[in-house]
Amino acid sequence: MDMPSVRLQCDFSNFEYSKAIECGVNPSYPRELNTVQLNRCTKNIRSHLQKWKVAAYDVNVEWKLILLRCGLFDVDAYTDKTICPAHRYKLGLSWTSSRKCCHPLHKGKGKPFRGVNKATSREMFDRWGTLVTVGTGICRGCLSKHKQAVMHQTAEQLPPSDVLSKEQVEQQCTTSDFTSPAGVPSLQPTDTECTSVHEQTSESSSTNGDITQDVGALDSSWAPTPRPKNVKLQSLNTFLTQGGMSTVDGQLHLSLDKASDSTIRYYRRKAKEAFGLVLHCLAPGQEDGLMKITIGETTAESSQSGQDFDSSTRSLVECYQTADNWCTKRQILSILARNMTKQRLLQLIPGLTIYRIDAARKHAKESGGGQPVELEPITRSRLQKTKVDHFIQFISRPEFVQDVAFGTRRLKLTQGEKIEIPNVVRTVVVSRLVDLYQVYCHETGFTPLGRSSLFSITQVCAAAKKKSLSGLDNIAAEASEGFDAMDRLIGLLGEFGFSSSWVDEHKSRLRSVRQYLKSDFKLHVEENSPCPDHCWTYALSTKDSCSHPHNVHCDMCDDLRLVLNEVEFSVSSVDTKYKYPSQKDEVAYDFEYAKDRIIALKNHAVRSMAQAKCKGDILANLTSSQAHLTMDWAMKFLPRRFREAQQDWFGKRGISWHVTVAVVKSGIEFEILCFVHLIQQCVQNWWSVLSVLEASLLELKRRRPNINEVYLRSDNAGCYHCAPLILSMADLSKKVNIDILRYDFSEVQAGKDICDRKIAPMKAHIERYINEGNNVLTADDMHSALESYNGVRGCYASVLKIGDMPSSRGTLKWPGVTNYTNFCFEEGGVRSWLAYNISDQFHPYAKLMKQPLVPLITTCTVGQYTEPKVVTGAFRQQRDDVQFSCTESNCVKTFPTDELLTNHLAAGRHMFRPLKESRYDQIARQWAEKIGDMRAGTSHSSQGGVMVRSEEAPSASMSLAIQSGWACKVSKAKKRFSQQVKDFLLAQFMVGVNTGKKENPQTVSQRFKSQFQRDDWLTAQQIASYFSRLAALHKSGTLPPKGWTDVTNNAVELVERQLLMDAVQKQCEL
Repeated sequence: MDMPSVRLQCDFSNFEYSKAIECGVNPSYPRELNTVQLNRCTKNIRSHLQKWKVAAYDVNVEWKLILLRCGLFDVDAYTDKTICPAHRYKLGLSWTSSRKCCHPLHKGKGKPFRGVNKATSREMFDRWGTLVTVGTGICRGCLSKHKQAVMHQTAEQLPPSDVLSKEQVEQQCTTSDFTSPAGVPSLQPTDTECTSVHEQTSESSSTNGDITQDVGALDSSWAPTPRPKNVKLQSLNTFLTQGGMSTVDGQLHLSLDKASDSTIRYYRRKAKEAFGLVLHCLAPGQEDGLMKITIGETTAESSQSGQDFDSSTRSLVECYQTADNWCTKRQILSILARNMTKQRLLQLIPGLTIYRIDAARKHAKESGGGQPVELEPITRSRLQKTKVDHFIQFISRPEFVQDVAFGTRRLKLTQGEKIEIPNVVRTVVVSRLVDLYQVYCHETGFTPLGRSSLFSITQVCAAAKKKSLSGLDNIAAEASEGFDAMDRLIGLLGEFGFSSSWVDEHKSRLRSVRQYLKSDFKLHVEENSPCPDHCWTYALSTKDSCSHPHNVHCDMCDDLRLVLNEVEFSVSSVDTKYKYPSQKDEVAYDFEYAKDRIIALKNHAVRSMAQAKCKGDILANLTSSQAHLTMDWAMKFLPRRFREAQQDWFGKRGISWHVTVAVVKSGIEFEILCFVHLIQQCVQNWWSVLSVLEASLLELKRRRPNINEVYLRSDNAGCYHCAPLILSMADLSKKVNIDILRYDFSEVQAGKDICDRKIAPMKAHIERYINEGNNVLTADDMHSALESYNGVRGCYASVLKIGDMPSSRGTLKWPGVTNYTNFCFEEGGVRSWLAYNISDQFHPYAKLMKQPLVPLITTCTVGQYTEPKVVTGAFRQQRDDVQFSCTESNCVKTFPTDELLTNHLAAGRHMFRPLKESRYDQIARQWAEKIGDMRAGTSHSSQGGVMVRSEEAPSASMSLAIQSGWACKVSKAKKRFSQQVKDFLLAQFMVGVNTGKKENPQTVSQRFKSQFQRDDWLTAQQIASYFSRLAALHKSGTLPPKGWTDVTNNAVELVERQLLMDAVQKQCEL
């Protein structure tokens, strides 16, 4: 981005060390275009100082840092100066340092290890006249030379009267370092500083220079008095320096018994160096001999005490080795560790570790050598109930937790018990949720639990993560959108004159109903129920065919109708204060849109339960000579290469593959056989399905010769739910020598889970095959992939080639065949049902087929099937009549049969539930109750809808007013678009064709509300479908080439007027 040309002039252009920087704007801060007063530069510089390794207390304000980098150390004298953005950031936050050491005395290849502080920068400026700015790198060698040079310069400037007496030398560690002015606290060294002067190494920032700059930071109007120096120590350091030794940092005035180990080692090393240098000066080349003569007598005198020490040491070592616990060993080791080095201890005691030596020394320091430590039991409550309740109340807020369309999840306790709760989604990630809670506690003054404990609680309070999904159930997804739209509409009514209490009440009731429909409603739906909302026989019958009375109603289902009726009445009420006249129609349209989708969800759930009961009854009565087949087309597989070029990625043609899962009875278990047919090219019509079904039945008969009867099941796709396929089942049965008893169709987008469970591992198997360096480009390659690595368990794949379809069978018609969901093939015809065991009707073949069909002749070619090494997958038949509980006290296991209970008691593998649960199990139960409250609301039980007899409740007439067949499929009335609507859509489409900016269907749908009457309004999905047809016509050249001129003038005027209105609205918003 180009910087604006702004001419600025600030006071820093006149300073010696900053005039090289041209005044102006800094590219990193383009919005700062003016000069400011220097003392207003107060941005946080902590991270900047950490980057260049400068102590934060050295320079704590941005404007002081800027002045120091200009060589202006008297910072308080320049606070009224002005500064431009260029000088501010090039001397401040945007300043960078060289990678080399910049000290004037630097020689060699030493690399910087930290940045120059304020005091060091001023010392270099005063001594050598060179400005080395704060933060510039300095190596360790140069820092040591710098301090020595400063120390010698200070010693040379001392007058003779500054030479200290013996008493003054002994008191130098207790006197003040400087004479402080009035109002400034005295800076005196602590005992640690006096005891261990050598620990203030050359790399530390607490040197004399640092102390000077700290005091200078307090008040710039005075200068520190130089610290008195020890003349004897200076003479010793001069002697050591001339001999090539390092200097001594200071004298030791503390008793050796009280000094730390590191201090003793330091002075012992310096003593040896000084003693060696003295011996060299006295007798060059004979240092060792002179050393032996000097220390010989001392060694002889201490030999006897050394023998005694060795014997006592051996006794302690023996005691240490015979001790039976670590506490006793630590007490013994604490006696030895105080006076012996770690190397000596490791030699004396085999197997000893450095950690134990450190622990023993810590024990000796804190409790004394050899002293026992009495451990007091610590009793504390790790998680306080009030704090846990406070956190759970926070994370269960509606803004952090939302429900999903369907599903439940289970909380598993430590003893194995499982709690089922509705599935919810956490709208924020856990770390952000914990941060928000801590900020909330800080604002309210509440002391929360520790951060790690909060994370542990969120793991116990299970919830799904919010993420983008695709391929969802259309009905469930549209219902979720409908509930959201209804919630927004209720909130909008609050802006039109309704009270906030009314809005909150209806939103709460709507959320309760939403949770009920997605969780407990399916559990209450039965084939014969006294509640008309839960009886699918009544809900799916065109006339009341129930033999039982409906004298019970569900308060949740009634509440759903009440909420919708009350909202509908409020929308049409004359008391509702709309902002403009047409807004009423818009709100009413949105209400009808949301209502239809909410009711469709309830109807969908009833139909799904009825068809699921059909499958369950078949599997429950399945015999060893029967099989249940579920069919489904898998999503086309796109060819893939191990190394795919960009040009190969476009224009792929998918490979069709069909999955048929057969469930057969083997003893008391079910056995699963999956037949996969790979087709290189085919049309997924009824003829392809018939060919695949024939190949599957022949292979099933070959592998299981005892199979004589089969049941078929599939979804409602057009290639399955059609007259030609259904009427061909009789001929197919004769050809494969297997009787096809029934053909049942599952509810839309439900009932194909067994096929999906088989498709997923096969896709993963092909993916692994490709990752091994292979290409999968054809159906034969897919066959090789599924056959590799011993195949997929229970899956048999073959390449299928389908012949041409006969013309005679493609003309079969059966009006209304899609209204039936279940078919049974009998002698002479087909019996159909609108739903499972509801409204049956017999259809003779003579009536359905006007002329006899030619014999069924299929021309498909089936390749060789793969043979997986593990050929079958089995699952044990499940039962719901769990009655037998373990008689052992506190055992929570239950069993469906008495035989299993007897085996359990004999094995003794109990699962006990403790009388007092762990705190996290209690949190899990509390979370389940909280989610249950969100589901049922405060006025309903946690079990969902409450059943109430009609004579006990005044709202029972609402349930009794429900007509039979309320959950049946309803064919939507097809309405043709008016010519004006077509012209308007064509004009919108041509805008995208001519300008390249395609119109969004959602935006066009909103424009309809301002241009047409309510009866002509279209949804975004309808508009997108119409645009798709226009695009196909435009691609084929069918649309008029002139585009705009072939559209009526009225439609063009409407589009132009709407575009002008949109532009004006955007300009007003800006």
